[in-house]
Amino acid sequence: MAPDPHLLHHPHATHHDPLQAAETIRQTGLYLAHAELGVPLDHHFLMWNIHLTTHPQHLTIGPTPTDLTLTTTCTTLRYKGKRLADFTMHINITRNGHTTATGGGQFTCLTPTTYHRLRQPHTHQPTPTPPTTPTTTDPTPYGRHLPLDLVLTPTPTPHTWQLTPNPHHPILFDHTTDHIPGMVLLEAARQATHTHTHPTPTHLTTLHATFHRYTEHHTPTYITTTHTPTTTTHTTTTTTHSTDTNHPHTPTTHTTHVTATQNNTTTFTAHLTTTPHT
Repeated sequence: MAPDPHLLHHPHATHHDPLQAAETIRQTGLYLAHAELGVPLDHHFLMWNIHLTTHPQHLTIGPTPTDLTLTTTCTTLRYKGKRLADFTMHINITRNGHTTATGGGQFTCLTPTTYHRLRQPHTHQPTPTPPTTPTTTDPTPYGRHLPLDLVLTPTPTPHTWQLTPNPHHPILFDHTTDHIPGMVLLEAARQATHTHTHPTPTHLTTLHATFHRYTEHHTPTYITTTHTPTTTTHTTTTTTHSTDTNHPHTPTTHTTHVTATQNNTTTFTAHLTTTPHT
């Protein structure tokens, strides 16, 4: 994993982006389905859910590309005849023997005919044009992003944003699609979470997301959040000249619940936890 090509947070990238773990889970599931489980290359996939836990102390960026080892297990394989219909994948990602992230997700495999029938009339795939990458940064409550990376626009309602990603983003829209990609929704959830912890830099440590239905391109999508900060007090004791001194340590873990809706229908939900960047 190279230090910079896939990062959305260029300005202070001391750590690999935790959402790279989510993208790794997604791509690994697709790869295994094709390479090991016999799913033809023209088939489509539904990813119903994804979860991950990251360990920031093992995600620091060094001067050279990061070597990672992925260990995966596929369970609950269900077939229709000889065709794989769906499966669940679990993954452990390690670096130099240390766990950097764990997670997994549930996938359904669809034939081209089934997918076309399912997606009617939303089968149009827009053709992207070459992106223009800004050279300045935008320190917003959504995190410190390049302007191209921002996917949320504020609304008059507190803790509610309209989903407005740039369809020419080279990472979030790296291929044509007839619906909003799941990674765009995960990025929206992350940016909405940042508004509750701004301006304190934080690490995304856990994510549990469910994709309830397709999120369409041409219907307004609204992202709403509820947020709970939890402060845990730990007391440590040090001894100096036979005198005990208590030093309270109060890290704050933030839990944010995120919902995406279209036409008053929930399309996506997620729970994210973050801890302060140290």
